[in-house]
Amino acid sequence: PKLRRNPENRGTPPVHDLKALGAKLNTLTNPVLADWWRFTLITGLRRTSALTVRWRDVDALREGWLLIPEPKGGPRRAFELPI
Repeated sequence: PKLRRNPENRGTPPVHDLKALGAKLNTLTNPVLADWWRFTLITGLRRTSALTVRWRDVDALREGWLLIPEPKGGPRRAFELPI
């Protein structure tokens, strides 16, 4: 039998023009949505990890980091993200 590969799914293409993206975010009428996009862009977190961030995991005012307690891969892969 012939070997077949599954087609590659590359997802969303990368953003090359950050200035244009920033301008577009400034036109959003929902400020919460605009902040969500900025947060995910700056942190680079996966959607699920970003959705699970809680205030108790944020220590930016004192130490400058964000704890990601359960990233993809589970709690044993927890990490601190400098912000």
